[in-house]
Amino acid sequence: MNQALYVNNLNERIPLKILKRDLLETFSQYGNVLSVIAHKGIRKRGQAFIVFDEIESASKAHSEMQSCVLYKKKVNVSFARSLPNILLTPEEVESRRLESVKNKEDSNELNDRTNSTSADVQATNIIEEDSHDYGVPHNVLLVQEIPSEVTLEHLQTLLDDLPGFIDARMFSIKHVGFLEFGSIEEATNAIEYVTNQNIGKVSYAK
Repeated sequence: MNQALYVNNLNERIPLKILKRDLLETFSQYGNVLSVIAHKGIRKRGQAFIVFDEIESASKAHSEMQSCVLYKKKVNVSFARSLPNILLTPEEVESRRLESVKNKEDSNELNDRTNSTSADVQATNIIEEDSHDYGVPHNVLLVQEIPSEVTLEHLQTLLDDLPGFIDARMFSIKHVGFLEFGSIEEATNAIEYVTNQNIGKVSYAK
């Protein structure tokens, strides 16, 4: 239990300025609100933090706002897992920032190593196999021997209009790419088109 509440399942269509104004008005009836924190980024829509100056006010709002309906949606109210920066000292804010930067760097380094290793192993194993057919049907296609001038953007532009196309990945060092489709049938239907584009040797991924 602390001075900050986490509110989610908010109506994402409400403009941010109006949302913050209405949340301030709604929660101020339970005590002095220091801040309403909300963002318009895709991952942060539909949620907000309400910061009170006293735990008692936050506790009262938490109890009485359960299952409250705002903008025709029943919202969820819980205590925030960590305190917003507004309630921390400058030293604590800086410490949190440095820790966040370090964790992000460590995570990115680990992901880069893992992705690079797995992609190289997968690409190498597939390239070394000598097969004269398309292989076992799969919703992901493998494109080998991609010319150096072909870029990922080029691949995506060529495939964007194909039914079921989801994403393209490319490993330029190996001259290999992976084309993902929504189903095996859609991938199969795309083989002839991709082959005719002269962007490499096409087969099912394994």
